[in-house]
Amino acid sequence: MVLYGINNKYMTPHNLVFLFLSIAALLLIIIADSVYVNTVIIIFTLLNLLICGKLNIKLFGLTLVFLLPLCVSLYIAWALFTSDNNLDLITHLISRTATLTISSIMFASAIDFEELIFYFMQRLKLTVVIGYPLLSAVNAFKNFKDEYHRIANASLMRYGDRRAALKVFYPMLISATRYAFHNGLSMECRGLNNNKTFIHQVTLWSYKDSLFLLVNVLCFSFVVFGF
Repeated sequence: MVLYGINNKYMTPHNLVFLFLSIAALLLIIIADSVYVNTVIIIFTLLNLLICGKLNIKLFGLTLVFLLPLCVSLYIAWALFTSDNNLDLITHLISRTATLTISSIMFASAIDFEELIFYFMQRLKLTVVIGYPLLSAVNAFKNFKDEYHRIANASLMRYGDRRAALKVFYPMLISATRYAFHNGLSMECRGLNNNKTFIHQVTLWSYKDSLFLLVNVLCFSFVVFGF
């Protein structure tokens, strides 16, 4: 777990490593029936991302902010509508919800989905007919973010404020429709089919990725079966 420099983008693990780790964390959350294991999974998630230079502190803070009312509402619902005074059930439910949310969001933030799809197409035989629509869907999130800032800035210049969210919703819906139409038309005009070829240099799987993944699997196994 010390093979990768924190600030060296050329020493970060392959995107598949984060994908495998997120799946492993999900399986552990489902299998394990322990608050301790859930806590360790969160620690492993943050530690791995910190070592790889992929830890987004701002995103982690926002995740905690949105998790807090959810956890509080779960506890209030348990206290009001359950006659069982056993705290283990609600504690386990809250810890599982928090662990699932944090591990999923943080690992997803570390994955470059565009590069991952290119890798699937070039190395794992994902067809171009499926790959390119997936690329379009992934890029849609960045496009919507840029469109939101453009619309909000236009509203700021025109009205002196950024307006309410519902007033931005309609132009965002128009922008999403236009984006989907232009992307579909572009792929159709370029003759997208299974025989379509392209050139894109992808990052290959290395022995460091295998070693990094193996160390994490051993650590996870020790947590589950050792305790």
